[in-house]
Amino acid sequence: MGLTRASFNVRFKSERTWVILAAVAVLIIVLTTLQWDVNGSQSPYATDVGEIQNALPRWGTLHFTGYPLYTFVGSMWVSFLRLLGVAPAAGASLFSAMWGAAAAALLVLLAVELGVPAPT
Repeated sequence: MGLTRASFNVRFKSERTWVILAAVAVLIIVLTTLQWDVNGSQSPYATDVGEIQNALPRWGTLHFTGYPLYTFVGSMWVSFLRLLGVAPAAGASLFSAMWGAAAAALLVLLAVELGVPAPT
């Protein structure tokens, strides 16, 4: 069975729709639970959140390894959002939300490429 141009266009639009839908769904879910203020929790599970929220606006280092790419790009992102009036803690949270949505989109794209059928 060969792919005609019309069937390819329909298939591509359907795949693209699911990829975008996954990214938007994750972004909406994450935005409803976004941490807008600096983390003040004493929970050991929330230690990294406060560290990231403090390091990115200051162009600092995260942990011992430093996550150099994440820190550099995240610091640029937070600095840009600060120019728009977004609080640094919210900017760091939005940066993580953006990458979470991108990861969901890539996961759906991978599933499509592996032949997983789209829901009907």
